[in-house]
Amino acid sequence: MKSIEKMLMHETFIQRENTKTHASPEREMEFYKCVQQGNIKKLRDIMTPLGSSGYGRLSDDDLRNIKYHMIITVAIIARFCIGGGMEYEMAYSLSDLYIKETDKCTSIQQVSALHESMVFDFADRMRMLGSGKQPTEIIRKAIDYIYENLHRKIEVQELAKYAGVTPTHFRRLFKEQMGITPSEYIVKKKIETAANMLHYSDYSATEIGYYLAFSTHSHFIKAFKKYMGITPRKYRAQYVGSLTKSEMSKD
Repeated sequence: MKSIEKMLMHETFIQRENTKTHASPEREMEFYKCVQQGNIKKLRDIMTPLGSSGYGRLSDDDLRNIKYHMIITVAIIARFCIGGGMEYEMAYSLSDLYIKETDKCTSIQQVSALHESMVFDFADRMRMLGSGKQPTEIIRKAIDYIYENLHRKIEVQELAKYAGVTPTHFRRLFKEQMGITPSEYIVKKKIETAANMLHYSDYSATEIGYYLAFSTHSHFIKAFKKYMGITPRKYRAQYVGSLTKSEMSKD
């Protein structure tokens, strides 16, 4: 026990010397409450990138450190969402899914982008739950499948097969419950992921479009502009303030 006390004193001293402080409990609680309440607008205002100021140091290895923070955040969010009414099996399944995806990440940028997607995924589900528009088990299965396969081309037929219904029945159910077609939803989620990657990673727009399985770069730009109002290049320049070398002369 003395060794733990000694280590704690040393860690506190180092944190103070480096002028690093953890985020206040009030700020953390505000963040988790926003997710629990599905308050997307406020989340965008208060959310900070994973691993930025206010996060403690859990490992000397930078990638491992940010993965630890991601896992902790997922676990806490899942429990807050259960407290807000999400079915515990759904919350834990989502938590397990994102932890597995975190384990596969090979860069800090990938973890940061995944963290952003995870937070807004949980928040969006809580928003739908609060509005009484929670999707049925069939559509929830399909949505989970979409999130797991955003990096590849997803056909409506395979979604219907995975959900255990005919394509015609699936399209009708999806449109009724989600307000848009399955194909539109897939593209929308790919673009949201692309925006996160432009914001929190150094990957170029071309690399991101390729990673998200758009058929061509022009197709990616067209889809991005449809949902975000501007091109990927302009989005990065406007919201991040910097461009990769390969983006300097594109779009």
